[in-house]
Amino acid sequence: MSEFRGASMHTALWDHSIDLTNKRVAIVGTGASSIQVVPAIAPVVAHLSVFQRPPIWVAPRPDRKLHASSLLRTSPLYRRAGRAYTETFLEILTFVFMNYDFLSWPVRWTEWLLRWYMRGQVKDPNTAEKLIPTYALGCKRPATSNTYLTVSYTHLRAHETPEHLVCRLLLEKKKKTNY
Repeated sequence: MSEFRGASMHTALWDHSIDLTNKRVAIVGTGASSIQVVPAIAPVVAHLSVFQRPPIWVAPRPDRKLHASSLLRTSPLYRRAGRAYTETFLEILTFVFMNYDFLSWPVRWTEWLLRWYMRGQVKDPNTAEKLIPTYALGCKRPATSNTYLTVSYTHLRAHETPEHLVCRLLLEKKKKTNY
């Protein structure tokens, strides 16, 4: 980085005055910001490099268009019920992941579904394998996106980090020793 002469920025301090059209751009990381930035800039840049440590689990984002007459727009009670449903689902999901030792089958099933989804979104099988995590679901915060995996990656480097290895080893040890 010390020899790099171009513009650089953190996603939290994005400089909208920099025109990325037909530029060579590198994104470091695959966290929540990268999940949003990569699909937004990919159509305009000449070359996109993504440097990832461990890849991130990506699930489909349940987005849908809300019509003006939608109950979510017009009914506070319906919105509260929807929020309660969502929060309950997330609490149950968190409980399952936190109690992996005796509830491993839902996690493994979810991992299988996400791998299937992720492979289906990426055109190139080699790139797909680089984008699919080898660590257990729940070790890092997963993301939701309907566009991140559909980007045509021109360059993708994957690196395994010590945190990733530690998390995987702890889960494997937990499965074997049941501590």
